[in-house]
Amino acid sequence: MLTAVLLPWLHYVAVIMMAGTLMSELYLLKLRPDADTVRLLVRVDRIFGASAIAVLATGLLRVPLAHGGKGLAFYLKNGAFHAALTLFAVGFAISVAQAVRLNRWRGVPAEADWRKTRMSVHAGLLIMVLLAATMPMMARAVGSFQ
Repeated sequence: MLTAVLLPWLHYVAVIMMAGTLMSELYLLKLRPDADTVRLLVRVDRIFGASAIAVLATGLLRVPLAHGGKGLAFYLKNGAFHAALTLFAVGFAISVAQAVRLNRWRGVPAEADWRKTRMSVHAGLLIMVLLAATMPMMARAVGSFQ
């Protein structure tokens, strides 16, 4: 019973943290790039990475649990689940590239790098919106195949 309540709660908290850190990054990227902003951006990005790992871990832990969840068989034939995993993988690839870029910066980055990073945060937010669309589709088995 505890996992039926605790895992979804942890999953949702991690999703909210992901969205919050992406919004924080977007705000920081609207500021003038200076050394303090870059340091703060790197810290926020690390929190984003930790929350993304928590989302993936808690989400995958929920899949095989038949009590409180729908069970592994339900998700394996669920097209929306596969779409969500694909979106998450694309978002993960974008965020890893962004984290590498941020950690290479020493001092003030070039304007082109600042713009690329802002675009990757926008892409991450778009992916989160699309992921949110897959959630009710997963629950209702929209796009399921035999």
